[in-house]
Amino acid sequence: MDALDPSGPAEDAMHLMAHTMGRLLQDPTATFEQITASWPRNNDQTAAEIRRWWHGW
Repeated sequence: MDALDPSGPAEDAMHLMAHTMGRLLQDPTATFEQITASWPRNNDQTAAEIRRWWHGW
């Protein structure tokens, strides 16, 4: 995965969600934890927010 856009958290979240949706298209049986394991570690706050949204959905 390429570097995240440094312009702000909204762009980071969009990038992570696009990555997540792409992964689900490749493997619809992937768990959220499997998908997020490949997320960059420098974006833990945005990842945590998306995890809360995902599990609350």
